[in-house]
Amino acid sequence: MKNLNLLENGDLSKIKGIQGRYLNFMDYTLENPKKLIFLTITVLIFIQTIYLKLGKGFEFFPPIEPDYAEIVIHARGNFSALEKDNIVKKIEKEVLKNLSIKNLYSRSGIVKGDKRNESEDVIGSIKIELIDWKKRPKAKYVIEELKQSTKKFPGIYIEFIEKQDGPPKDKDVEIEIVNNNAKKLFIDTSVLYTFLKNKSWVQNIDTDLNIPGVEWELSIDRVKAEKQGVDIEMISNSVQMLTHGLKVTDFMPTDSNEEVDIVIRFDKAFRTLDELDKIFIEGKNGPVSLSSFIKRNAKKKIGNISRYNLQRSKTIKFDVIEGELPSNKVNELRQWLINENLSSKVIFTGQEEDQVEAKIFLTKAFFIAIFLITIILIATFNSFYFCLIILSAIIFSTIGVMIGLLISGKPFGIIMSGIGVIALAGIVVNNNIVLLDTYKELRKKGEDIKSAILRTGAQRLRPVLLTTLTTFFGLVPMAIGLNINFIELQLNFNSPSSQWWLQLSNAIVFGVMFSFVLTLVVTPCLIMIGETSKFFKSF
Repeated sequence: MKNLNLLENGDLSKIKGIQGRYLNFMDYTLENPKKLIFLTITVLIFIQTIYLKLGKGFEFFPPIEPDYAEIVIHARGNFSALEKDNIVKKIEKEVLKNLSIKNLYSRSGIVKGDKRNESEDVIGSIKIELIDWKKRPKAKYVIEELKQSTKKFPGIYIEFIEKQDGPPKDKDVEIEIVNNNAKKLFIDTSVLYTFLKNKSWVQNIDTDLNIPGVEWELSIDRVKAEKQGVDIEMISNSVQMLTHGLKVTDFMPTDSNEEVDIVIRFDKAFRTLDELDKIFIEGKNGPVSLSSFIKRNAKKKIGNISRYNLQRSKTIKFDVIEGELPSNKVNELRQWLINENLSSKVIFTGQEEDQVEAKIFLTKAFFIAIFLITIILIATFNSFYFCLIILSAIIFSTIGVMIGLLISGKPFGIIMSGIGVIALAGIVVNNNIVLLDTYKELRKKGEDIKSAILRTGAQRLRPVLLTTLTTFFGLVPMAIGLNINFIELQLNFNSPSSQWWLQLSNAIVFGVMFSFVLTLVVTPCLIMIGETSKFFKSF
């Protein structure tokens, strides 16, 4: 009670306890306010630089424990639909032995309309749903078990993909190589693909480079065919009989709404290229061998031709191993590309493109919020300098955010940490508004500058401390991954739902702790500089 009376209009030197020690410290700092501000700016620059050098970098969305995964099966060869299905069935049986699998859906072949941009050698995929996260090991251990159990299938490459929450994505890194010169495009894509394939941090690499193969081109000598009285349609029908079959009519089953094609072709034993030399078709002078006016030429298989913004392109996609950030590896790739000097243009799309867009959006949102805060502050305090003090506090509060990231060893999340910084700005602004409003009231009562600053800090010490502590302890459960299930009356740590909010809550928790020091030490020094400087006082 005695301290309360002294805080209102008594002798500040007689105040004891925490407030007394705070006043002694502030009395010293207000003698050299510029040194403290210079030190704060130095710390801000130093911490930002340290994080850029030693921090974990940046990531788009926080990694969440997945409930789903996909197994993509690659195999090269001219497999029929039944052969592909048989391979997928064998892998499916092996996968079902794992006790962590709840549901499973498999398909073989290429499904029309599938959103996945698959490579040509994909013969099927298996989508799995895992049991509840509390009753199984982490998804990475389940997938590792599946990798070991499916190693016994020779000649097959099996790709395991964890399904992450957040915006839809195919792989961690997606690269478009663009060049209208097909030869240079192939060479540059092959160089980049070979480089990535030899990197230990690359997994599940995929590309739409053409698979090596041979295509047979049939050339028809129309002059010879005309002499024999054979038309092109007859030749075409004979070749179709040998390959995929000749459609003769349609049939409408009674239990279906769609027609079924009726196709005829040679028996499997006679569906070979050599049979072209043995086929005879009817000409005007009798049967004539098909080979007399058809030549077979072996050509390199072309595959698919894809374009990106009207230019020919090839795609390389891959995931990075656990513990590595895609953004860091993209920066490493950019440095390699500068030294390699490829003739093709290399564009990073997918998650990297989304991350850049999110950065731009959140930056705009942050500055819009700052602009609105500025208008309100100028209207309230009628002083540009007081407005500048509050806005500088927002910038200084990021020191706490970066310190928190360095201590926790976590990357800066573009989405969640970015939203946390914007939310932190509101808390910092509130504390500084209360401080400045109290200072203005004391100045109106006739207090001198230094005394008003000291009395303001001492009076607002307890409210600012309580605001900081309530925010801190309110967010600590979220920051440590504690999840309270009120329906089942359970306490869970690191549940998938709580992992969403770790980055946001950590940004606010560490930021608000530093803003406590900022509000009670740095802001008073800024007030002192402004009130004693003729330049700033004019604002």
